Amino acid sequence: MGDEASKAVDKGGRVNGDVTRQWAPKLIASGLVIVTCKPLLAVIICTGCNEFGQAQTVA
Repeated sequence: MGDEASKAVDKGGRVNGDVTRQWAPKLIASGLVIVTCKPLLAVIICTGCNEFGQAQTVA
């Protein structure tokens, strides 16, 4: 019975299989993009809000 269960796990979802090799680099790359772009976007928004707060006219 234990041997049958291990065969099902092997067929059903391998931890280091071909499928993992396809999505793991994409997930890591998108995570790094978010980590690097989010602070840059925050600086741009804060600078814009600061300039808007110091503005003397509407235009």
